[in-house]
Amino acid sequence: MNLTKCENDHIYDGDKFRSCPHCSNIVVEPILAAVFGEEQGEIDTNIPEERQQEHYERIGRRKTMGMLICIQGQMKGAGFLLKMGENVIGRASNMDVALVNEITISRKQHTTIWCEEESGKFFLDGVDGKAEVLCNGTVVKDRCALHDRDRITIGDCQLVFVEAGDVW
Repeated sequence: MNLTKCENDHIYDGDKFRSCPHCSNIVVEPILAAVFGEEQGEIDTNIPEERQQEHYERIGRRKTMGMLICIQGQMKGAGFLLKMGENVIGRASNMDVALVNEITISRKQHTTIWCEEESGKFFLDGVDGKAEVLCNGTVVKDRCALHDRDRITIGDCQLVFVEAGDVW
């Protein structure tokens, strides 16, 4: 045991701690200038208009093209919007279609629904041997076209696909 005394007269074991553990637990008083933002007045927060437009276009909104409605499972009655491009389906909350209460669905990407930009047609991807995805009772192995009112079964969850068409 290497008893060490810090500058504040605390005694601690120098073999266990590099610095005084008592001093590190002392509550530090906040610097009021930092709390009230007085030191931030010199920071330039202006974003040039060209960069704002660039940023909006990059993260921009994807057009809603369809919808999934859960008709069977833990999330019965829930609806999910399908956007242009890729729509990832899974149980994690960061999925495009987040079926968070469906324990029979993979947390990560379980399957994907694609909406082609040019044609506006939808396609359902199969999963490579992970778990079955069915469209109208048929196992999807690669990719299949989706049509209005098709039923998609993933685990114990059943979803109805609703195509926007001219509605939206």
